[in-house]
Amino acid sequence: MIKKVFAVTLTLVVIACSPVKHAEKTNRKAEISVYAGINKGGITENTDVEQLENTSVDAYSGATQTGVNVGTTVQLPVLKNQVETGLTLMWNPKTMRYNDTYRNYYGTRAINLYQLMIPITYNAGIFRSKYPHGLLQFKIGYLMQFNFLSAKNTGTQLPGYSVNGYSGGPTFGLATTPFALPNGNSIGVFLDVYRGTQIYKDIYNKSTFEEPGSSFLKAGIVYRFKN
Repeated sequence: MIKKVFAVTLTLVVIACSPVKHAEKTNRKAEISVYAGINKGGITENTDVEQLENTSVDAYSGATQTGVNVGTTVQLPVLKNQVETGLTLMWNPKTMRYNDTYRNYYGTRAINLYQLMIPITYNAGIFRSKYPHGLLQFKIGYLMQFNFLSAKNTGTQLPGYSVNGYSGGPTFGLATTPFALPNGNSIGVFLDVYRGTQIYKDIYNKSTFEEPGSSFLKAGIVYRFKN
């Protein structure tokens, strides 16, 4: 984890330092955006219960509800495009249901997952005739997640679990802010997707299984401040 965080941070510093001279020549400055929206995801559980011996198909299931997210980022000019980073807070509710007659696990685990996330993306814009940073921006990069989980158990007996405090992986997104406001700022919409490393572990979600991880789809409104 430390090596990944260091590598991504170092890359951002190198990229961000290079556009300073370029920005002085083109009068481009760093820009700030605020994001808010809904999301679905967080914990990606194993759905192939046959990977665990003596487990019926209805012994374990997970259901994800819609959560919310809010964040702010800064976009640093890099040639014609931008590097974006910042902080996002995301809440993801999820329900785990256990009905395992072989292991005598019966009950429900209601999970609230809170995540502090740091995205680092390279944003490339298209359709620049009227929009300096592009009418539509494509984003690709890496996302770091710091996970805080609370759980409420109901039932006769549930399996133990553990939580990884850090997860991370690649992220992709789209954003557009075509609507100019009288104050010079602009507003639009965004869509982000992510798939990364495991957060939640229990007997049905072992690290050796192929599917367990972290993921989300989030969308909402973006408000971009004039530089």
